[in-house]
Order: sequence, then C-alpha cells, then structure tokens
Amino acid sequence: MREFYESFQKELGTGVARLLLLVLTAILLTGAKFLPVDRTATRLILLCLSGCALLLLLVSLSFLIWRVRIYKAVYATCNVAKDVTEVVRKKVEEQGVRNIPVTNEFLLGPDKDIQFGMPKTLTVEYVKFGRKRTKKAQEFDRLQL
Repeated sequence: MREFYESFQKELGTGVARLLLLVLTAILLTGAKFLPVDRTATRLILLCLSGCALLLLLVSLSFLIWRVRIYKAVYATCNVAKDVTEVVRKKVEEQGVRNIPVTNEFLLGPDKDIQFGMPKTLTVEYVKFGRKRTKKAQEFDRLQL
C-alpha cells in the first residue's frame, strides 16, 4: 500500500492536490449560498454533490491503478549491459505499448547492437496495480506487461 501511496503522491503532486482541494472548497462554499432553506432539498443537493465527488475520485484512482510505471530497463548480454529505461518508459507510459518486442531495432535503434552474435535479455522493473514487478524476455521474444 505504501508504494501505491508514494506513486499517487508523485503523480498528483502537492500543488495539484492543493489546487483540487481549493476548487472543491470553492464549489461547496458557493453552493452553500444558493442552497434552499428546505432541509430535504438541502440534503438531496449535498448528497448529489458528495456522490459526484466520490465518482470523480474513483475514476481518477482507477486511472492511476491501471497505469504502468517503468523504473528500470536493461538490455544485456553476459558481458555488456545497456540502460534502455528511457526508450521503454517512452513507449509504455506515453504511447501505451504493453507488448514490447525485444529487438535491437526497437530498443537501440536501426543498425545498432550491444554485442553482435550474443544472446540478449531485456529485464524490466515496473509497478502495476501498486505492486513492483520484474519481467525478463530473450532477444526476438516479446515482453508482455
């Protein structure tokens, strides 16, 4: 649960969380001026506002839970290792790729190889559903996140 809380904190950031709190407070204070005097109607309006706020919270949390965060990606042979974290992070986090081809062209670029003729392995450390995971795949396979 702590990893989820830390990633949630990083994603929203303190400034965004404060801004969201300020906006919600302003909406509730403004709404309080226009609430009818009748208690039943007031309760109904407050119940609707609370339901909308809860729905928005659940939707935003579901996006954070389903998101995959890449922490480290290494493409290596038994002798040489290359950090490809930024390449994998860009493909996964920004473009939504979940099935990564483990090839020199995809990870290093065209006509590049870390060690010609040697078998290579891609190791990716990531967080999904609030849990830290590690997956490996051999060259020419696909790594499914």
